[in-house]
Amino acid sequence: MQRNPHSSIQEYRSIATQHDARELISKLDVKKSSFLAYGAHVTSKDEARAFCAQVAKKHHDARHVCFAWVLADGAYQFSDDGEPAQTAGLPLYTLLQHQHMKDVALCVVRYFGGILLGTGGLTRAYTEAAQLALRTLEQAGALSEWRLVQRLHIVCSYALYNQVRYCICSNKGSIEHAEFLQDVHVTARFACTKLSAQASCAADEAQETRCEAGEAQPCVIDETVSAVQRALRELAGGNITVSCDNPSFAECVALREENDAPGV
Repeated sequence: MQRNPHSSIQEYRSIATQHDARELISKLDVKKSSFLAYGAHVTSKDEARAFCAQVAKKHHDARHVCFAWVLADGAYQFSDDGEPAQTAGLPLYTLLQHQHMKDVALCVVRYFGGILLGTGGLTRAYTEAAQLALRTLEQAGALSEWRLVQRLHIVCSYALYNQVRYCICSNKGSIEHAEFLQDVHVTARFACTKLSAQASCAADEAQETRCEAGEAQPCVIDETVSAVQRALRELAGGNITVSCDNPSFAECVALREENDAPGV
C-alpha cells in the first residue's frame, strides 16, 4: 500500500510480513490473570480492525481483548475493552510509539484470575505483556525495519545495460528485476534521503521521461533518483526510457541484501 509521499517519516519498525498473525506470541501470568499477546503487520484501518476482530473471536470467552494499532500514514486506534480507562489500550499504543513502530497491530487478551490488580497494576501488566511480545518477536527475527524507497523503471538497449547498471549501483541503488526482451527492462530501487515535489510528472516529454502516477498528478521525487534520471538521459543522447513511481515503504531486510550488488 502506497503511503503519503509528503510524510516526514522515512523509516520505522514493524512486525515482519512473514509472521503468522494467528500464532500466539507470548503469555504473561500476573496474580492468576493470564495476558496473551498477538501481533500483525497491517497496512490499512480495515486490516487492523479485521485482525483485532479475529483475535476477539478466537478468545470470545476472555474477559478483555485490548488492542492498539498504528499505521505509517499516522492513523491509530486503541481500546481498553472494558478495563479502567487508559490502563490497557493506551499503554500498548504508548509502547508502539516509543519503539518507533508503524503498520502494526498488537492485541493483548486477558483471562481474569479473580484477583483485582488495580489501575497501576493493570497498566504495568499490559505494558509488560506488550514488551514481552516485542522481545519475543525480535528474538525470533520477526521484527523488521521499513524504509521509504523510490523505484525507477528503465528500458534500454543491450549495449547500454552495463552503463545503466553501473549508474544505479554507483548511486547506492539496487536492481530489483531485469527482464531481457527485445530491449532490457530494469526496475531499480533507491532509499529516499530528501524528497521534493515536481509540478508535473510528465516533465521532459522529449526525453521520454514520465511518472507512472499520471500527468495530472504531482510527482514527488528523491534528489538521488532525480540525479540518476538526468544521468540516464545523457546516455546515448537520451535514447532511453525512464519512469518513476511515487515513494513507498519497503522492508529493509530485502533492501540490505539487494544493496550488496556486485560491481560491473
